[in-house]
Amino acid sequence: METRDITLTDLAHMLGNLQKETQALSRRVDALHSNIQTSSNVSEEGPSTSASFPAVGATRENLSAGIPIIHVTSPTTLPLAPPERYFGDPAKFASFINQCQLHFMCKPACFPDEQSKVAFVLSYLGGTASTWSIPLVERNDPLLYNYTTFKTAFKNLFDRHSFAQSVDSELLNLRQGNSSLMSYVSNFNRLVAEANWPEEKRSAIFYRGLREELKDIVSQVVNPPESCVELIELVVKLDHRLSERKREKHRTDSRVLVFRDRKSEIEKTEDDVEPMQIGNVRRPLTDEERKRRRSLGLCLYCGRKGHFLRDCTFKPKRKEEGLN
Repeated sequence: METRDITLTDLAHMLGNLQKETQALSRRVDALHSNIQTSSNVSEEGPSTSASFPAVGATRENLSAGIPIIHVTSPTTLPLAPPERYFGDPAKFASFINQCQLHFMCKPACFPDEQSKVAFVLSYLGGTASTWSIPLVERNDPLLYNYTTFKTAFKNLFDRHSFAQSVDSELLNLRQGNSSLMSYVSNFNRLVAEANWPEEKRSAIFYRGLREELKDIVSQVVNPPESCVELIELVVKLDHRLSERKREKHRTDSRVLVFRDRKSEIEKTEDDVEPMQIGNVRRPLTDEERKRRRSLGLCLYCGRKGHFLRDCTFKPKRKEEGLN
């Protein structure tokens, strides 16, 4: 391999180039430090989420030295806790929506449009709240593209004040109707607990929603209890007694119907097959004799004309007729 001697001139030239490169690197480092300091000052002055700074090396010396220009952008570094997952509790609505609003305020670059804000809120819903949001997404509801209208609809359904108004309205319109008393009591107790109505108003609301039949019975009580709990206990007992009385009447009516059906069946049978009496001995009619008497219009019991079996005076009375 061919080698050549390095002269002093060559060494001086190389040293000069190294000095130039060292100076350029030093200026570049100084510029980077300056930009970092500027970024820190801007962050302290205001809640800016994104700041653009002068390009590193954008000086006449750097441009002449061929140093590339570097653009520095400061991202948002403000640490924010994510919102707690919201399951539909009216008492926690305000806290949840405020946590979301903090993210919108401090990180606007993350939410460039209304749709992104709505999507952020929906991603933290669970339980009842999530169930409410599912149809919105499935039908691509316009609420998904307007955070203001979405927030209004969301608030009207889950905010404590709006929820309380809805419960009050449902409680005032609650009626037993054709449902069972226990079903009515269950719904009433649930709504009263959610509405937190005063005790002195509960009894009147409960009584107003009862079925008319129970109202008539309660109105006959001389001194009805003032406590709503005691009134409910009384109405439950009265309802049980009323149900028992209906069953008693049903059993009595059923026995009467059965007796009437049997009586009618016996009379029908006697018209068709009535034994004839010879002395104290009864013998059934033969088919031929029965046909003969019917064709001649004779009584099936005594065989005489002018009357039928039901009007025959020779036929002995039944036991029940004797009792009357």
